[in-house]
Amino acid sequence: MSAKTADEVARRTGLRLYSDCGHNYLADHAAAQLAGRSHYYDAGTRCFFKSRVNQLRVERVGLLLCTVESVEHPSSGRVHRAVVFDLLGSVIYRSLDGTEEHGFKCSAAADRDLSRWLSEYQDEAAEAARVLDVAISKKRRELAALTD
Repeated sequence: MSAKTADEVARRTGLRLYSDCGHNYLADHAAAQLAGRSHYYDAGTRCFFKSRVNQLRVERVGLLLCTVESVEHPSSGRVHRAVVFDLLGSVIYRSLDGTEEHGFKCSAAADRDLSRWLSEYQDEAAEAARVLDVAISKKRRELAALTD
């Protein structure tokens, strides 16, 4: 998808594209990028789940926010996994090795998994259409609430 199309999707939804500039501390940068979209990397959530952001990058001209995180696992210590967010702040991919709470033993393995997923991800137009549909539905609900 072109940068012009991504800008148009962001403009029509009232959302800002993800950007690489920001904080030196990755967790703060992730929280700032997701502010108003998701509480996934808010300080309280990170503290509760004992999670850390090991890596953060913006992909697909700002439509996707990709992170590699580590979380504490009760039976296997810290595990690492890739997490990808769409423009709305929804998780569209999380690497899992076996069960939902499992991940990889090292950050490099989670990064390889993220790279593999990104190389296979081909649904940019469908993703943009889905984001627009969700934004339209939200606006309709807001208008309905005003008329009630």
